[in-house]
Amino acid sequence: MDKLQTLWHSTGLFHMSGGQLVMLLVCLGLLWLAILGVLCAVVGCFYYLRVIKVMYFDEPVGEAMPRSNDRVLGVVLGVNALALLALGLAWNPIMVWCQQAFAHLA
Repeated sequence: MDKLQTLWHSTGLFHMSGGQLVMLLVCLGLLWLAILGVLCAVVGCFYYLRVIKVMYFDEPVGEAMPRSNDRVLGVVLGVNALALLALGLAWNPIMVWCQQAFAHLA
């Protein structure tokens, strides 16, 4: 269900709900931007609703891929997961390093 909600929010309709953003842009005189936003939301809606249809309503085509017992793939995915966990828990030193690296630009 979480995948479905994520895909639904990715359509862009959630952000345009009620038309508040479109009305704000029209009131500010940015009609071209409101039209562009609506067109992008329609394209995104078409794309993501098609993905939802294929994932949940269409019959599978072909055979399922065989499960891989590749040791290297398991190690690479494990290292990736640990790196992601480490970066998620210790993001502050990385941000300080980035701020120091770009301090000369300010």
